[in-house]
Amino acid sequence: MGDTILSPLPRAKEGGEWNTPTRSRVRTLVLEGKSDRKIFKETGIPRSSVQRIRKEKSSRRSRKGKVYKPRMMTVREIRQCILHISRDWSTRRLSFAQVKAKQGVKASVRTIQQELHRAGYRYCIACPRPYISCKQAKKRLDFALSHRW
Repeated sequence: MGDTILSPLPRAKEGGEWNTPTRSRVRTLVLEGKSDRKIFKETGIPRSSVQRIRKEKSSRRSRKGKVYKPRMMTVREIRQCILHISRDWSTRRLSFAQVKAKQGVKASVRTIQQELHRAGYRYCIACPRPYISCKQAKKRLDFALSHRW
């Protein structure tokens, strides 16, 4: 058997990228003029990975993170919609399409609904409330004050 040491083949990380020392080793072997097959035999890195590492500009990993989708509405637009809606009773009754038209928001009606829901607002039918005249309001106040309501 001799001097050979058996070790497992190197593996790429979960994202499919090899670490920087391994990548720089492959690049130095490429610069020495070795073929992909010889590099595979020496390092154990698949030929497709060797080809990809060779084509890249540097041996450093790109450190790709999670790519987030940009929001369709800015925080400022959301706040403006909330201020507009909570201004008075008539604006509370507006549909999301009407809010979009009045505020000039480019986002869709569904996006406005989702963003307002995320901010704690939800769409519901306003409860009917009886009309109370000034005379009735004064009587109610007097009753509440006299009976310590």
